[in-house]
Amino acid sequence: MSSSETVARYRYHAIFGLERVDSGERVFDVEIALRVADGRFQRAVVTLPDGDIQDVNGPWSRPEDGFTDARRWAELKLRSSGR
Repeated sequence: MSSSETVARYRYHAIFGLERVDSGERVFDVEIALRVADGRFQRAVVTLPDGDIQDVNGPWSRPEDGFTDARRWAELKLRSSGR
């Protein structure tokens, strides 16, 4: 690992949240981690109830915008899978 990769890795952190997601049939808890780099919320990592993990790309200037986009993505994913 180069020194620039090391610096980037240590500057990269996450804000975690648990969101209630309505699939149209049931309500699920979905874990969302917003990845922050260089003062911007760059992407959201969404963990669905079955353990499936997906990325939702930003960037967002406010964390609530990232959580909203990630929650909407999770709702669509759960609805399309029939859960």
